[in-house]
Amino acid sequence: VAFEGISRKVTQVLALRREYGVFSASEGPRTLWEIETEDAALVLSFSRRTGAWSIQAFDDAWATLPFATGVPEMEPVLVHA
Repeated sequence: VAFEGISRKVTQVLALRREYGVFSASEGPRTLWEIETEDAALVLSFSRRTGAWSIQAFDDAWATLPFATGVPEMEPVLVHA
């Protein structure tokens, strides 16, 4: 995973959720990925309409990084098995 010059190896995919019906036609469906990296847990989203990835949430290990302002600290977004 790489974002704004910061790169981390994904160590585990904890959960995956495809969302189809909760978006307007202009936004389109998305897929949420809950992952662990070497030093943090993240929730990423992928928009199938735009092809864009974004960080939806992360644990406090990344809270001090420059891009962290405005992104909420991680709460249970997905329930992994």
